[in-house]
Amino acid sequence: MAVLMLLAALAALLPAAAAVAYTFLRLVWRPYAIGKELTAQGIHGPPYRLGRGCNDDTKAMKEETDGLALDVHDHNDLPRIAPHYLSTPRICIFDYELARQILSSKSGHFVKNDPPATLLGVVGKGLALLDGIDWVRHHRVIKPAFAMDKLKMMTTTMLACAQSMIKELENQACQSRNGEIEVDFNIQFRELTADVISHAAFGSSYKLGKEIFQKQHDLMAIYLARLLDVKIPGLK
Repeated sequence: MAVLMLLAALAALLPAAAAVAYTFLRLVWRPYAIGKELTAQGIHGPPYRLGRGCNDDTKAMKEETDGLALDVHDHNDLPRIAPHYLSTPRICIFDYELARQILSSKSGHFVKNDPPATLLGVVGKGLALLDGIDWVRHHRVIKPAFAMDKLKMMTTTMLACAQSMIKELENQACQSRNGEIEVDFNIQFRELTADVISHAAFGSSYKLGKEIFQKQHDLMAIYLARLLDVKIPGLK
């Protein structure tokens, strides 16, 4: 009887021990081992901190460059929008043919990072976040909708949406005192994209679903604002 009770106790402890071991390997040993290996190869970056990684350094870099004004003739915007890319070890592929080979590779060596749970809650696990068999299945389903003949049919809709936006801006300029207006093209092109999607996919205008698009935009803004915060289970 005592032996059975001992075995039962050990069986109950095994899942907990496995969880502790996995947590140690994932959060302590693996990051330090990878960092040590990269350093030995001459690849340096911000130091890893338990539970936070290099998020604090990344947040500090982004806050420092938030007020950076770029020369209008300078197209090197990476130090402004993603300064941490210049300080952390990453491989960026700019060659089109090489990027095509990597994206179409079926070797299994090029996998996507696991998306944060908060991102999945906002956008869902669509094609861009899938890998392997799941990606193949979803891609097979949506591929007919993006056939070249169907995309060509959408150009008329895209042109009409763009002309509608330009006409609206012209009307606003005509109503101003000097015939000029200041335009935030970040907002204009976001609304134009939503309008094209609404007409091409659902046969309705952006204005009819504007509230939904705005809520999605607000949710994404919240996600991006909290992206580098440490996630504590149970406190979200």
